[in-house]
Amino acid sequence: MERRHFKWEGCLNARDLGGFPTIDRRHTRFGVFVRADTTCELTQRGQAELIADGVKTIVDIRNDAEVDAQPNPFAQTTAVAYVHCPFNSTTPRLRRVCSK
Repeated sequence: MERRHFKWEGCLNARDLGGFPTIDRRHTRFGVFVRADTTCELTQRGQAELIADGVKTIVDIRNDAEVDAQPNPFAQTTAVAYVHCPFNSTTPRLRRVCSK
């Protein structure tokens, strides 16, 4: 799959991070990492589109307050693995969970 942009209803900016150069002059692989703005706002159709596009895990890097205000729909389902790993976390517990 070498598609750069994904159109999931309720998500404005989802892109594959494949094809970018690495420091060893190779390139990142397509179909491995996708970044998206807010998967918490996906409609039911958008959720189905994300699953159909092969997403297996969502890593939510928002802080606790953001997640409390807008929960991710995949946090309560087994359709896609969900990991909440706040980007600005400094607690040992969260670092350990996020490194798995």
